[in-house]
Amino acid sequence: MPYDERDEETGKFTSSFSQQEFLDALETLSGQASTQEVADEVGCAYRTAYQKLTELEDDNDISSKKIANARLWILTSE
Repeated sequence: MPYDERDEETGKFTSSFSQQEFLDALETLSGQASTQEVADEVGCAYRTAYQKLTELEDDNDISSKKIANARLWILTSE
């Protein structure tokens, strides 16, 4: 299972999770899920999941809805 790794030169963490892993997680979770549900399915931190899901939304691969204090991520049909 991949984990975020620290870059030796910059000290920044680099993600070793692919966007496809998050798309697959959403598909497994019936096409829609909260950030925490996706993070649990992928096996990563909440913050990593939120970042990747936001990137996928920016690329129009998924959409989201704000529900109360949570965000629901939804696979888009192509």
